[in-house]
Amino acid sequence: SPHYAIGGVCKIVALTANAILGVRDELLNLGFDEYLSKPVQFENLESLLIKLIPKSKFVNINNALNMDEPTQNIVVPDLQPSTINMQTLKDMLPQLNIATALSYCNDDIGLLVDILHIFYEDSPQQLRALKQFWNEKNYKKFIIQIHTLKNQLLNIGYTKLAEDAKALELAAKENDSNFIEEHLDSFVNTYTKFLQQLERVL
Repeated sequence: SPHYAIGGVCKIVALTANAILGVRDELLNLGFDEYLSKPVQFENLESLLIKLIPKSKFVNINNALNMDEPTQNIVVPDLQPSTINMQTLKDMLPQLNIATALSYCNDDIGLLVDILHIFYEDSPQQLRALKQFWNEKNYKKFIIQIHTLKNQLLNIGYTKLAEDAKALELAAKENDSNFIEEHLDSFVNTYTKFLQQLERVL
């Protein structure tokens, strides 16, 4: 296995959307230490970290968590809790499977809201890049870009639009330009309308 310059073994984990039977053995045979299927669920990531990180590395953390006396001189930021709750998200964003999205956030509604903010801020540039790559007929970059959008949509629980992205990705891999010409504008328009909807929530 590779080693860090400062010493210690570097564990390599594959992230893959391919969760079919036998893929784990195949990846391990290729040299990976373990794999996680995408979208990554928090509890699976946590379990994997516990499995791969030497137990001795947890000693100081456990000691810190079990301290009897409070640590002095630590300033805790005065964060305002989000006013957005699960019911608000369900009512205002019915396209999303909120339960699925929360499962990727350890059921932390605040973290999900943060991810939605990032999604909202990042998506316009992502869509511009997607359209640019298609206009240039750069299939390789188009496939990478639509794959990225698909995963982002899965992460926030927008399963239906993620399926549409997957169909576009498969069409690009098969050089099916007719399918993309027929469906890309609809995908982008639906995505854009959702961002407008999301803006009102955030």
